[in-house]
Amino acid sequence: MNELKRVENVTIILLLIFLGFLSTQELPSIFSTQVVIGFYVLFILLLFINKEKFDVQAKIVFLYRTKFSLNLMDKLSNNFRGLIRFMGVFGIIIAYIGFAVTTVFFVKQAYDIVINPQSAIQVSPIIPGVELVGTGLTFPLVIGWISLFIIICVHEFSHGVVARAFNIPVKSSGFVFFGPIPGAFVEPDEKVLLKKKAYKQLAVFAAGPVSNIFLTAIMMLISLFVLVPIFNSFTYSEGIIITPMDDSSLPLYKAGIHEKTLLKAINGNDTLDYASLDSMLNSLKPNEEAILNIDGKDVEITLAPHPDNASKPYIGFNMLRPKLSSFLPIGFSKISPKKNSFDQKFFFHLIIWLDELFFWIAFISINVGMFNLLPLFITDGARMLLLNFGEKKMIVWKVINFVMLTLIFTIIFLPIIRNFIPGFFVF
Repeated sequence: MNELKRVENVTIILLLIFLGFLSTQELPSIFSTQVVIGFYVLFILLLFINKEKFDVQAKIVFLYRTKFSLNLMDKLSNNFRGLIRFMGVFGIIIAYIGFAVTTVFFVKQAYDIVINPQSAIQVSPIIPGVELVGTGLTFPLVIGWISLFIIICVHEFSHGVVARAFNIPVKSSGFVFFGPIPGAFVEPDEKVLLKKKAYKQLAVFAAGPVSNIFLTAIMMLISLFVLVPIFNSFTYSEGIIITPMDDSSLPLYKAGIHEKTLLKAINGNDTLDYASLDSMLNSLKPNEEAILNIDGKDVEITLAPHPDNASKPYIGFNMLRPKLSSFLPIGFSKISPKKNSFDQKFFFHLIIWLDELFFWIAFISINVGMFNLLPLFITDGARMLLLNFGEKKMIVWKVINFVMLTLIFTIIFLPIIRNFIPGFFVF
């Protein structure tokens, strides 16, 4: 027993170390991948060490049942019963619209992949620490865990609140791990639920995915109307981040600029954002001399004709966006606090961290909500559809679900098969 406890303690310490590594966000890609894999291996080990504390299902689903949040559900449903019922019924409309939009999207995506092998994949598993296929974005491990946990808690809590508002008992709530992926659950009394009128059942089913859609809107509004103004009030742009093209015939490369740099001005005029840069370039012509301020040093170049439009000047660089997963007006500029003080540096990094957290909550929440509206056997959308068809038309419901499952498998696996068998299933 002592040995098992020691293993558990060592595992927890290693997990914390791994989290520290991943929070730096400056790891080489190979090393970062190794750390992510190591983290998940250790976390799964920790789950199995403590498996007696969980209700283990299908060997990879770990349920921890509690009475967590049940009192809060009751208080909210009692104090705001009318409003919650109204929002629950209104949510049914939103859910059906989302159901239609998402279904059309998946049908179109599957059609595009079958017809056009070069079509970009727009469906990807959501795993913290792993790149989202087709987006160029990696879902951060630490922020990803926090985001998923919040999203799923909101989803399940909404089911519970609406259920209680319609006098449907909630037997338990708790935490769940799908392997190493965190989440939460709420367990309404199914016998009571199924005896309620159809619209009440639909309201309970729709509550989860619709709350995810609203959560996305809330995160965006907070970011745009709170974080952005605060961020702008104490920051400034140092310049535009650029990387010269590897072409000896282009002006920047000729001038000896070969590495990522900061473009601050052209001919003494500040170019601290894309708009000012574009305006400055439009005022110049090919073959003119120009003085660029690069990393605080003046560099004289001769502007080349643009390869796409010979009447416009060309310097020969790509702009680098410092952060894709952001609501902040970072764009292609390097942003810094106005004062080099501890408090401004702290708030600078805090707002950037909150911005990234809110971005991922918004991005993943809308996807989780919409995906949950699809007819896929255990999803909220599938349960809503079954209620519409009734038990007598179960066969129709199953056909629809199998068709949707086929579409998803087509989207995910057909491009993989084509990598091994070029030309497979192409019209």
